[in-house]
Amino acid sequence: DFEAVLAIEPGHADALRELASLDLARNQPAQARARLETVLKADPYDAEAHYRLALSLERLGETEQAAAERQEAARIRADQEALRVLQRRFNESPTDDLRCEIGRWLVEHGRPREGLRWAKTVLGRDPAHLQANILAAEAHEAMNEAGLANFYRLQSQARNPQGAGP
Repeated sequence: DFEAVLAIEPGHADALRELASLDLARNQPAQARARLETVLKADPYDAEAHYRLALSLERLGETEQAAAERQEAARIRADQEALRVLQRRFNESPTDDLRCEIGRWLVEHGRPREGLRWAKTVLGRDPAHLQANILAAEAHEAMNEAGLANFYRLQSQARNPQGAGP
């Protein structure tokens, strides 16, 4: 039961999302809204939570905010499709440039640790790879690791003295 899951882990996104759906079915949009806002604080890139929040807001009469949430859900779904396209391209022809593109997408969408793993895969083979050093700097920056971000930023500048690094 979802309530039992929340008793153990209060911010469990799947449980909150499912309970919000039940709230909507029970015509309790304010309760659904509160649950979904909790989900979105933890993961602002959850398209389904944005969509369900839009439903809650519509029922609460907040049509402008509901429209904005629907747009956000659609934007996130389009972004996720772009990642799937990158992954298909990578599966067909794995290149370091595609590894960096996938890593950048992950960093830009709140998953810097995963993005960093992609960068480090490239750097393990080619420590001088410019885009991988830039990506590693951006990932560490996103994780508030300034020292490591500066290290990779300096690495990218050393590889590209013209200054195309971050």
